[in-house]
Amino acid sequence: MHFIKEIHEVGVWLIPIFLGIHVGAVILHALAGNHLWRKTFFLEK
Repeated sequence: MHFIKEIHEVGVWLIPIFLGIHVGAVILHALAGNHLWRKTFFLEK
């Protein structure tokens, strides 16, 4: 049970880091003129 708790505590930090990296990548792509997020959210081609 202790091992499962430790894994969960690591996940609490990894998920926000993962999301932060992805949001940062979207922002950098948008600044570079590649608006991939529009294709994702608005289903544009």
